[in-house]
Amino acid sequence: MKNFVVIFLFLFIFSGLFAQEKMQDVVYLKDGSIVRGVVIEQIVGESVKIQTMDGSIFVYKMNNVSKITKEPIISVKEIDVSAKPKTPVVLSTKSPGTAAVLSVLIPGLGNIYAEKVGTGLWHMLVISLNYAAYMSDPEKNKWSGPVALLLHIFDIYEAYDNATAYNERLIKEHSLNVAPIKDGLILSLSMKF
Repeated sequence: MKNFVVIFLFLFIFSGLFAQEKMQDVVYLKDGSIVRGVVIEQIVGESVKIQTMDGSIFVYKMNNVSKITKEPIISVKEIDVSAKPKTPVVLSTKSPGTAAVLSVLIPGLGNIYAEKVGTGLWHMLVISLNYAAYMSDPEKNKWSGPVALLLHIFDIYEAYDNATAYNERLIKEHSLNVAPIKDGLILSLSMKF
């Protein structure tokens, strides 16, 4: 009887160990994405590196991570394929033409539109003061008018250039690749973390 109890206890303990579900790390991102795999590196307050079942490795900044948990591995049968896809990310580009036209109308406004607010406000102030000085007394401030005009032309060019640079930065940050095809353009997106 004593041997029976020992064997039963032994089988009970080891059956509990073998019956445990296999666990995986799950990273929940603030954009709603869920990444399952094995966390291979975590730098507290900075980043987390996770390797998925297919061998892919993803690195996320901690400010993009909602939570990290351990959960049972789910089988392909348990995945809900009827779930609606996430809303695509819309990247708002800046039109260089619009930036130039805004700077023609109001000096500096095109740079503000191109998200160069400091530059735009500075141009607005300097160019407007030069125009105002020339208008108030053209004889005394004869150089203010031509200086304002040259600065205004430069501002128009710079607004156009800043809008173009904004779009290039946006493309580089989000790794957008645009390639021509027979009937139009093909756009591919790869995110780098």
